Amino acid sequence: MKPRNLLLTNSQSPGDVMMLTAAVRDLHRQHPGKFRTAVATGHHPR
Repeated sequence: MKPRNLLLTNSQSPGDVMMLTAAVRDLHRQHPGKFRTAVATGHHPR
């Protein structure tokens, strides 16, 4: 089966964005090879 593209977005605080890392990790652990993920955040370093 071809992996599905998945775009996760989060424009909350940096701590919430950091927790998204764990969510992506867990998604790939539970469904290996099923998703190709990209993450877009609202945080832009100065």
